[in-house]
Amino acid sequence: MEKGKNSILEKGKKRAAVENAAQVIFAACAAFSVLIVAAVTLYMIVSGTPAIFRVGLKEILFGTVWDPAAARPRYGIFFILLTSLAGTSLAVLIGVPVGVLTAVFLAEVADARLAALVRPAVELLAGIPSVIYGLLGVRLLNPLLYRLELRLFAGSATHQFTGGSNLLAASLVLAVMILPTVVSVSETALRAVPPGVRAASLALGASRVQTVFRSVLPAARPGIVTAVVLGAGGGHGGHSCVRKQRPSAAALQFRAFSDRSHCQRDGVFGRASQADALYRGTGAVWLYHGDQFCTAQNDEGGNTGG
Repeated sequence: MEKGKNSILEKGKKRAAVENAAQVIFAACAAFSVLIVAAVTLYMIVSGTPAIFRVGLKEILFGTVWDPAAARPRYGIFFILLTSLAGTSLAVLIGVPVGVLTAVFLAEVADARLAALVRPAVELLAGIPSVIYGLLGVRLLNPLLYRLELRLFAGSATHQFTGGSNLLAASLVLAVMILPTVVSVSETALRAVPPGVRAASLALGASRVQTVFRSVLPAARPGIVTAVVLGAGGGHGGHSCVRKQRPSAAALQFRAFSDRSHCQRDGVFGRASQADALYRGTGAVWLYHGDQFCTAQNDEGGNTGG
């Protein structure tokens, strides 16, 4: 009897030791995560403060030229901020409804067999590298948008043809990129709604569609808002990276019109000898000089277009 009590006490002590060790490990991991965030924040403040004092916060936030490699470096991020916010907002407007409705389909409509096919397909989108999305956008989406642009603005004397490389193309790609996050988190939130909510709605005579949109979705609103925030954060990060690599393209999105008389030169639009950036897109050549953007179709496109 005494041996049995001792064995039980020993097992209890071992279990308590294991639990204490696990608690210490979990606390250390949590503290390490917080330490990383604090270290990154401190590094940004320490490294960025001298630049702010040297260049000026106003010049950085409201400057329209980003050219750190010039003889006189310029660090304006105004257009980068504008296009990042606009592109992310448009991507959210496109991607969130599609993602939430897909989550509703998976959680409320689809049977187990169909959901087992659709869910992995959506989750696989998260494993595709962003560079592949960009490549598909350039090779597939840009030509389609360019053809649409040519039809919509055929005969226009003022429109600046983008060759399909515009804010809409970037937003569509970003909308696809945020879908896995929005679908996954939204579906989890919908499945977390208590079954009693659905049962009560159906018992009161509501249809299945009314139950989903008037009872289940409102009950899952906090989780869906979280999905939107996470998706928007990821989309904004991707868009910011693109704009930092191509700042001239950032400014382009907010200059849709230009005076052709200032651009015409030797049959090609733009001051090519003084161009700060040259981008050969699908069917078009981009020339950028200061705050003036012009386009011309390349050799594959044929005649010069305005």
